[in-house]
Amino acid sequence: MKIAAICVCVLLAGLSARQITYWRDNVTLWTHAAEVTPQLARPAINLAVAYRQRGEFDRAERWLIVAEPLAERDRRREEYRLVIAREVNYLEIVGHLVCDQPLLQSYC
Repeated sequence: MKIAAICVCVLLAGLSARQITYWRDNVTLWTHAAEVTPQLARPAINLAVAYRQRGEFDRAERWLIVAEPLAERDRRREEYRLVIAREVNYLEIVGHLVCDQPLLQSYC
């Protein structure tokens, strides 16, 4: 019984150590989430936000383009559309023009 409990603890510790690496920063966390669940809008949107906050506007734009069609298919579509619109607005304010992107034009 004790050996089984020790094995379970070691296994869980190993899995925890692996998961901790994904929490290093927002980009790492949301990149992993987008890889694991590519059909969901939330990871793509949050990854766009994380890149925008870092000043990596090209990457933020690319993730907004990925997020837009995913958001349209989601039951939280209206909430996601508001976040995408806010991010497009931020990018436009800092001079990174995204309104020429066909998928993002409706947010401009």
